[in-house]
Amino acid sequence: MVKKSKPTESLSPQNSFTKLETILVPIDFSKDSERALRFAAGFAAQMGGILTLLHVIEPMAYSELSSLPMVISGAELSRALRGKLVLLCRRNGIAPALVKEALVSEGAPFQIINSMASRLKADMIIISMHGLTGMTHSLIGCTAERVVRHAPCPVLVVRNTET
Repeated sequence: MVKKSKPTESLSPQNSFTKLETILVPIDFSKDSERALRFAAGFAAQMGGILTLLHVIEPMAYSELSSLPMVISGAELSRALRGKLVLLCRRNGIAPALVKEALVSEGAPFQIINSMASRLKADMIIISMHGLTGMTHSLIGCTAERVVRHAPCPVLVVRNTET
């Protein structure tokens, strides 16, 4: 008696994911994060997903300078940064239909990224890696590495190809 085997499924990305609707893309306005944005836009277009962009403002460490009055309010800063995210998309030729929203939040970047991914029920995070090495990496760590360790969803890291 010959047993029929099941045909093997293709391992293409479209068969690997049941859904890929919401893709969170953290942006710090570096060339590396711009590269990750372009990658994410192409990925979203192929997978039928939509992007949510996120910029995280790191809180200032306490110092004598922090007692000076702010020149711009938090609301104005957030509005300006959202506008900068929109301009970044235009400059990179990303179709407005691919971007659901541009968010700005304040806090520790890896914590905000992961909590936003949970809140949005993101199907994936696409993040850049800056390639810090040596003492710099040891002292301040790597946001992408921390996101990968604690993320509530799959994370695709677009690394810096120039290092």
